[in-house]
Amino acid sequence: YTWLGLMYFVEGDIMNALDHLKIGLKFLEAINDQAYISINLTYFGMIYYSQGDHLTALEFYDKALKISIKLNDKILISSTYCTMAKLYIDQSNYASANKILMKGLKLCEEIESTHCTHKTCILLAKSYLDMGDFSKALKYINYIEYNENNIFIVTSLYIKGTILFEQGKLAEAKKNGLRCLEISQSIGITASISQSSELLNKIYKKEKNWQKANAMHEL
Repeated sequence: YTWLGLMYFVEGDIMNALDHLKIGLKFLEAINDQAYISINLTYFGMIYYSQGDHLTALEFYDKALKISIKLNDKILISSTYCTMAKLYIDQSNYASANKILMKGLKLCEEIESTHCTHKTCILLAKSYLDMGDFSKALKYINYIEYNENNIFIVTSLYIKGTILFEQGKLAEAKKNGLRCLEISQSIGITASISQSSELLNKIYKKEKNWQKANAMHEL
């Protein structure tokens, strides 16, 4: 039921998503599966976050975090930190986001999880980018290992391209933006296509290349 709830959430059917998560939670509580209870609660939080109810989302995230800490499951703890940090970044509460992300990064390094480390560093880079601290944003982007199988490459290329653009390094920014767009189109990530084309639109406008700027605007 938990996975059905997640499926309904992805499809945008919020009521069915919540109903199935509630049923799933009862089953998980009946068999006392604490790890999956934590995951289930996180999904509840994600749904309320998507609906703009940040207070309720944080309540669910906090419950999930407490269970993860009790289990001493470092993967679950760091994952919950990342989920909470996204909300804090959205609220421009960068101090809270960075604090829990640094805790999460330490856990990721302790368990030597590359995926966990990259996920956390992407959010740290995003937080510092939003704060205008390009030096620290680049520091965490440079944690990311660039290879074709890295699922974080698109976001890291976009963030790096944005920083380079803000620094006036148009040629390097364009290189990252074009690579980001190419990969995004090849794997069909609509949000990343939009982000990279918007970045390239700004770059081409700076270069006074109106034809390519318009092409990016139309993507």
